[in-house]
Amino acid sequence: MSTNDLSLKYWSSPNKWFLDAYNDTLLQKIIHGPLKLRVELALAATKLCSAKTFLDLGCGPSRVLYRSLKETDVTSAIGLDFSPRMLEESKQFLSKKNVLDKVELINCDLLTMPEYPKADIAIGLGLFDYISEPELVLKKAHLSSNFVVASWVRPSIRNYLRRFRYSCEIYTHTEKEVSQFFKNIGISSVSFIECGPMCGFISISSKN
Repeated sequence: MSTNDLSLKYWSSPNKWFLDAYNDTLLQKIIHGPLKLRVELALAATKLCSAKTFLDLGCGPSRVLYRSLKETDVTSAIGLDFSPRMLEESKQFLSKKNVLDKVELINCDLLTMPEYPKADIAIGLGLFDYISEPELVLKKAHLSSNFVVASWVRPSIRNYLRRFRYSCEIYTHTEKEVSQFFKNIGISSVSFIECGPMCGFISISSKN
């Protein structure tokens, strides 16, 4: 079974822990504080670049995508994910929030999809932990969007052990490695923001 198959198997199974991470309770703020920080940074970047269109790479249950519609100037959003179950969760959630008409959900493999839909900003939060060819995804993201926000995790014992918990490969990177990814695809405008030992760091990049 390939890495992609293992990842799909994990994300297609019931995952209450993952969904609970988006709940705005005091307990979840304590447990998932660093995860929430990277969401806030992505939304702040969306506001700063005055984005009207929003592309969520690996959108999962679309909680961040929804917030982009409610808390920024975004008027339409696109969510890409390879898990049909996550997209069904997204559809149900967005329908309950009465914003499904502003969203396009696409079931796809980001590695094999020839090109991504155009948008003012693309985000990939928690995505590159599972991507075997990050440079390829970054290149296609920047071909479709002026701004890209991505999260990265560093090599650590915790992230090594995640391989056994999730039963799939977990990819880790240093800032130096990620800087080289951007250099290789011709992107020189990149900033890094620390998100804590558990959640690594965020990259915010632009074509200009």
